Amino acid sequence: MPFRSDIAALLALFLGVLPAAENPIRTRVLAFYSDDRAHRWPDVLEHFTVGKVAARWPAPLSDPTWIAATPSPDDEVCEPANGVPPSRMSITSVGRWARVFVTWCDRRATDEVWLLRIGAAWKIARLVRDVRPATFP
Repeated sequence: MPFRSDIAALLALFLGVLPAAENPIRTRVLAFYSDDRAHRWPDVLEHFTVGKVAARWPAPLSDPTWIAATPSPDDEVCEPANGVPPSRMSITSVGRWARVFVTWCDRRATDEVWLLRIGAAWKIARLVRDVRPATFP
């Protein structure tokens, strides 16, 4: 049977295995940072959800996968992105929540971003800039 890219893409979608460029969580996070760096404040606000909405679905703080999430290792390759400096991104998804660590290769600083899936869209529910390694498991 010949390889069919359409079937492979559909299977990858169902399994949650998407290339970095197509990952909607990565896309949302990079779009936020691009708007933030360009000082497009109305656009920055569009990346966030309202706290009242996020409170409806509590983050899975006691889930072992969530707890075990850590930033990408230092030896992982930095990826360039349009409008933002090169970074490494670690994405952990649990249900409708995603925990993302963004490590900026030029500053060696790591931000922690929590996103909530509302319908088909991922929105930022929490952002902590320059988190310290002592806070990681």
